[in-house]
Amino acid sequence: LPELHAQRVEARIDNFLLDDPVLHVQADVAGPASDAVAFVNQSPLHGMTDGALQHTRIDGNAQVQFGLTLPLNHVEAVQVRGDVQLPGNTLQITPDTPTLHHTQARLHFNESGFDLTQARSQLLGGELQFSGQLRTPNGTPHLRFSGQGSASADGLRHSPDWPLLAPLGQLAQGRA
Repeated sequence: LPELHAQRVEARIDNFLLDDPVLHVQADVAGPASDAVAFVNQSPLHGMTDGALQHTRIDGNAQVQFGLTLPLNHVEAVQVRGDVQLPGNTLQITPDTPTLHHTQARLHFNESGFDLTQARSQLLGGELQFSGQLRTPNGTPHLRFSGQGSASADGLRHSPDWPLLAPLGQLAQGRA
């Protein structure tokens, strides 16, 4: 993807001349977060996450630290791991979820899913603090998010994601 830039890449093959050579790759990548999501959706990570990001929209930049361990004679045993840092992005995971503004988060991922901890976003005129995870035990994806936060009457009135909240916003005042 043309706008993602590798800042540090290290690759080595252990035991190259032996029976079980293993490729190890470490990289730090930076660039548009939308390109990072596109990379996930065009790679084997798409299947590993059961396509969890295939409808994700995101703006701004992202920093990614990525590691790969690939046994060359057993590619099905690939291991991936890494961290994604979002410094204040606008993010919508799926079309039926709300848009999260000014999202600050660190997401840790591996071949079995991801963990999102201590994330913060602006939603409905207030701040949302949330965490989440995706796990795929036995090939079945389990996605869980939890959060808490506040909303404002003005945020309810003007939410493009949840227009049914506008009448409630008309009746309410202040923040809750």
